[in-house]
Amino acid sequence: MSDSDASNASNVATKADSTTSEASSREGLLAKARAFLRQPDVLSRDVATRREFLIEKGLDTEEVDQLISETPPPVPPRTYPQPAPSKLPVILYATMKLLLLLTGASVVGAAMYFTYIYPKLAATFGARSKLLEHQTDLLRRLHTTGEETRKHRVGNQVHSLPPTVSPKPDAAETPITAEAEDVPVRLEEQKEPQSQTRETQEVQESQPSSYDRLYTSLQRLRDALPRRKPQYGSTLQDMSDMTALITSKMYAPKVHSGIEGEVRKEIRAAKGLLLNRKTFTSIRPQSEAITP
Repeated sequence: MSDSDASNASNVATKADSTTSEASSREGLLAKARAFLRQPDVLSRDVATRREFLIEKGLDTEEVDQLISETPPPVPPRTYPQPAPSKLPVILYATMKLLLLLTGASVVGAAMYFTYIYPKLAATFGARSKLLEHQTDLLRRLHTTGEETRKHRVGNQVHSLPPTVSPKPDAAETPITAEAEDVPVRLEEQKEPQSQTRETQEVQESQPSSYDRLYTSLQRLRDALPRRKPQYGSTLQDMSDMTALITSKMYAPKVHSGIEGEVRKEIRAAKGLLLNRKTFTSIRPQSEAITP
């Protein structure tokens, strides 16, 4: 009896050890399966594939279903909004287009300038330079003619001066023979002033022609010089006319018609009556106000 009891006890102990070892191994397998199911790569797979894999590893369907229900749902992948398309090509295209437009406009403007505007400007400046040269030439001629006329007049004045007369000797000192010898000399001296007067008359007759030429050249110079026109002459005239009109309208006496004048007189009379009534009100004496 004792031997059989001992064998039974040993069998029970071995069975208990085997059951505890199986339970511990089962728990370890379930823990491994639970950790396996929580991996992100496994969570992304479908449920049927995970169930088949766990059943192949020796787990029951109930345990597999329990483990699958315990696992959290798979985390959806992070989604980011798509970046906006780059505007760099659009900006580059707009910049190139603007540069092309500016280049074309500058080329067209330069062509128009050198074709139409530059020749006119060059002709204008050339005409101004030619006019300046012509004016300086005329002024130079005027100066030379003035100098010539001045010198000519000075020479004429010098030639027109009377000749100096030598002092006469005393009658007591000069004999008759000396007087007889001086007679032809005096005749020649009388002839010389006559010839000089004739020369001065000829010079004076020739002078008007030079004066006429000088006068004509001065007239040409006056016609060639540009005349300055007043810039604001018309504006000043308009302003003066407007000022005169405003002054006449401001200080002009007001003339009313006959009917309007009568109406104004009646209005003034009515105003005067009203003012008199307001200012001079009838005040009764105190003796009349007290009854006996």
